[in-house]
Amino acid sequence: MANPNSPSPYLAIVRSRFSSSVPPGVQQAHHLQSMDSEIHSIALALAEARRIRNTSVGACRLPPEILTQVFEDAQEQWKPDREVEEEEKEEDEEDEEDEDEDNDEVEDEKGHDVFTAGWMVVTHVCAYWRKVALETPSLWSETGIDVFSIHPGYIPDIMERCRGRPITLHVNPESISSHNEYHALKDTRVDAWISPHVLSLTKDLTISAPPSFLDHTAFKLPTEWTHLRKLYLETNSYASYEYVAPAPFGALDTVTDLTLSACSIPWQSPIFSSSLTRLVLLSRGSASYPQTYITLRDLLSRTPRLEVLELENIVPKPPSDQHSDLAVDLPVTMRRVSVEVIRPDFVVNGLLFMRHIRHPPRCSIDFSIWPGPSLVENLAVNSVLQEFLQHMQSKSNVTSPQRLVLSHNTLITASTDVIATDGPHAVSSTTLPADTIINAFAITESGYTRADDKVIIYDMAPLLKCIHLGKLRAVAFSSETIRAISSQNLWTTFLAGSDVHQINLESPYEPVSAHFFDLRRALCHRYFVESTDDSHWKLLFPRLQTLVLHLTDGDVENAKFVISLVELMRTRAELGAPMQEVLVPRELSYGPLWDILRATVKVTPVTCSRTVFGRKRSVWIKATRA
Repeated sequence: MANPNSPSPYLAIVRSRFSSSVPPGVQQAHHLQSMDSEIHSIALALAEARRIRNTSVGACRLPPEILTQVFEDAQEQWKPDREVEEEEKEEDEEDEEDEDEDNDEVEDEKGHDVFTAGWMVVTHVCAYWRKVALETPSLWSETGIDVFSIHPGYIPDIMERCRGRPITLHVNPESISSHNEYHALKDTRVDAWISPHVLSLTKDLTISAPPSFLDHTAFKLPTEWTHLRKLYLETNSYASYEYVAPAPFGALDTVTDLTLSACSIPWQSPIFSSSLTRLVLLSRGSASYPQTYITLRDLLSRTPRLEVLELENIVPKPPSDQHSDLAVDLPVTMRRVSVEVIRPDFVVNGLLFMRHIRHPPRCSIDFSIWPGPSLVENLAVNSVLQEFLQHMQSKSNVTSPQRLVLSHNTLITASTDVIATDGPHAVSSTTLPADTIINAFAITESGYTRADDKVIIYDMAPLLKCIHLGKLRAVAFSSETIRAISSQNLWTTFLAGSDVHQINLESPYEPVSAHFFDLRRALCHRYFVESTDDSHWKLLFPRLQTLVLHLTDGDVENAKFVISLVELMRTRAELGAPMQEVLVPRELSYGPLWDILRATVKVTPVTCSRTVFGRKRSVWIKATRA
């Protein structure tokens, strides 16, 4: 490596071609032009030298496919941004004294916007990176374009780089680094993004803004919009009535995926057509839309190809005539229905509605409620809830689940052994077989919960008697559930689950160690099974291999708990059903006491979700191994 302090060997060449003295017979201006040309030639040579040098760098030797993946990761981590520095001129005190108070004038706030390109600067790193980025249209068409964060000067370049592929637009003034949402909405540069030309090339449009902005955008919708497939409309309106989107939105009949949050579109509109495959309706409770069973049936009849239906705080009101038919037939194409009712005054109607839904055999059902902290004391809700749970199990599409989640307020069954795939993030993603059916019911927490509200404990354990467990392969419990199963002597219902290979213990409220002794006693006990053909002793979960423990610091330091774990492993081995592995959280520190357990069984630190029962789907997510 050359000494950076040594004279450059190229200085002699430069000095031989440059001189501050003007040659005889040459004008000063021509002399300067000649030196500028020389400098330009040297700059081109230096650029070529840098290009040759960069080809030896690892990042420039990556195949285009790998480099494209790097750019895609950069899109997630390094988004374009916009900062608004606000200045407000204050009036001089002396002028204020001279002016009448009723006629005071305040200067408008002026924003000085600073845009940062984020991941898009990869096109300026080197020629190779630029070539790969510009020759990959999906980089520009598949990523969401936040119209408030990207300067409209990029529009021609982005459109050219998409090479005819439709784009995804996000309109959300809260996304920029400014608290002045009004300033952002009044920015005329946004109009360049929501122009009819740009919108006509959009396949996925998200607008989360005040109703006035949706009104403004409606007049800019293109007359022909063949590319649009996904539409998300959301308002921040908390009015006593549901905001109705302008008619041009309702005319977009090419949409296949529609979400309406705190706004609505009349269900007679062309957008509710056979094109729709996914419909999401979210309400803040200002109105129930659709409001009646007749309305809902009409809406479903207009969307015969619907595959996914999600409703939040939207349930039809039962008619006054008690003899009315409340049955709601879902389209035969339906694969998932999700209904969430977090307003206590809607819960009874929600339970009644779910009882009368008639779904096709391959449809998953996800239903969650927040009946308020006084659920146990509310006899009316309790009665309807018990009837619903029994009905849910009797009509369940998952007759023989392979996965089961049972907690103090959650019941989930899955028809297949859900596969977990390791991913790059802390919680890995889940791959569901195409034929998987998941039925879920949960009593959830909501925004209505106060800090002093008690945790709702609703015993789901009695429902075990309604579930056929012969094909069960994995089960998840909370500490509260272990206590309930033990106190009701229900462990024998799991004797049918002889193929269970994994138990997942969560601790949403009580720690894993709180009732672990009850689980250990159940797993180490021989149960006498009587039958007409044969009477014998049977061990619970004889093929159990893995125990997943979502521990806290208190669990790790609890000597009695660790010793109980050791005894569980030793006893299972003596009974001829040894366990192979215990998975524990990687972020905790394990002292010498845990060395005793490591000498007995393989202990693997992992990164895993600790909100299994708060986020119902995360129970199927396997931890990422070290």
